[in-house]
Amino acid sequence: AENTREELTLHIQNCTGAATVEVSGGRTFRRVNFDVQGEAVEVINIATLRAGTYTLRVILDSETYVGILTQRQYGR
Repeated sequence: AENTREELTLHIQNCTGAATVEVSGGRTFRRVNFDVQGEAVEVINIATLRAGTYTLRVILDSETYVGILTQRQYGR
């Protein structure tokens, strides 16, 4: 996964089937569902997330991968 202030880009390989990405933290919960046929690149808009730490969960069939997403505040 790669992220900028506005986008989280996931690169998924060697997988076929449904994929779910969840971003949660504070009062925020966002879920994105998409299909993978061998490989996929999914771009998720995170521009509206407030500064903070979020749990990132990627669910592929029966496997779940968990990570941390840190959204920093810019400006001012």
